[in-house]
Amino acid sequence: MSWNTYAILFWSGVLLWVLENDYFGWNLVAQSGAERLCDTISGALMIVGLIGSIATKAAEGYLKEELKGRKQKKGFAVLSPEKRSEISRLGGIAAHAQGKGHEFTPEEAKVAGRKGGLARGKAQ
Repeated sequence: MSWNTYAILFWSGVLLWVLENDYFGWNLVAQSGAERLCDTISGALMIVGLIGSIATKAAEGYLKEELKGRKQKKGFAVLSPEKRSEISRLGGIAAHAQGKGHEFTPEEAKVAGRKGGLARGKAQ
């Protein structure tokens, strides 16, 4: 449950407690079974709401610290390599069908291969 849900539980317990005391009177000890039941329910709601909201906030803070600095994958990075390859292949086919695809000449391919090899050598 979210922090807001626990806050609603807590304030519902407070409201029930105030209404119960207004109806039965502000007694330190319950005078009837119905008053005891209302005290128990309102107390339980307040305790569950308070502990739940504290625990939820602590967990949110812990998760925020754990995930700090980690990047979430988005877009094509989420897809499997096979799915990315399939989408790329279909894009290439569509581009060539429209006449917008690029065909490398042998000279262009030679230059591109050299640049790739140099970049790979620097990375190692």
